[in-house]
Amino acid sequence: MSMQIRRSQVILRMPVDNVIATMIGHDGAKADVRLFLPPTEDIGHVLGHGATFLPMVKSGKLCIVARATIACFGVPELPMIPREGDLPVEKQAVTITLRSGATIEGELYLTAFGVQRTTDFMNEAEPIFRVHGNAMTYFVAKAHVVQFEEK
Repeated sequence: MSMQIRRSQVILRMPVDNVIATMIGHDGAKADVRLFLPPTEDIGHVLGHGATFLPMVKSGKLCIVARATIACFGVPELPMIPREGDLPVEKQAVTITLRSGATIEGELYLTAFGVQRTTDFMNEAEPIFRVHGNAMTYFVAKAHVVQFEEK
């Protein structure tokens, strides 16, 4: 006599935040997606590190997308509330051209006491960076960037 064990789906679920984003792929195609992020993760970390494939809802269907094919995620920008102890920020207007030919316009936020040049900022080890513009924050994979144009 064999025994069949069924697991409750409830115990297999982990808490996640559903994040609505615009994804730009390696080919420049844009898609509105819903990401599933653990509450302790941010989009930049998920895009720059970790699993080879990311689950998301795209065109109403669950898809598993290779992280290496994602050039950028854009999310609505949340207002930043300055706190005591925050470092001063210098803003640098830029236009970023991706390998696909797609462009992103916005500003880099550089700490005034850290990196002084955009080149130094881009050559830091982190595989992603943020661009703020058009009421959006873009998390861009450096591997998909062809050039920067400072304004």
